[in-house]
Amino acid sequence: MKVLLDENLDHRLRKYLGAHEVFTVTYKGWAGLKNGELLRTAEADGIDIFLTGDQTLVYEQNIAGRRLAIVALSSIEFPILKNNLPLILAALDKALPGSFQAVECGTFTRKQRARAVKRSTGASRFVRQSQSVPDSPLPCRRRTSQSSAESLIA
Repeated sequence: MKVLLDENLDHRLRKYLGAHEVFTVTYKGWAGLKNGELLRTAEADGIDIFLTGDQTLVYEQNIAGRRLAIVALSSIEFPILKNNLPLILAALDKALPGSFQAVECGTFTRKQRARAVKRSTGASRFVRQSQSVPDSPLPCRRRTSQSSAESLIA
């Protein structure tokens, strides 16, 4: 089957999709086309399955009467997709013309973000939320000249 990878999916996914003939939107020269026009162009070119990370596509486009199947993945992050290849391949193998399948691969979660902690000395320090802030204050920077301190007061 001919599979078209949407622009929002990593092109490295191509080599993991088994016996399917896989093309990217960019390779075909269709980058920048809106979804409706992209689907019409893909159908005219004989594409069987459109693989995308756009889960809202089914609500934006009328898929009834389409000659290609649409498979939407819940994530676009390559490591997540690579870990869920059996699910993706099963969806591609089951795809029928005019069908839509959503594949739940999981989603990307961010690592804990650093947050600024205001110290009693007025200095800020970035710490992980799971770390505790030591009780001792950070050393303050010394001013280099007396005149700069006087100009701040004036």
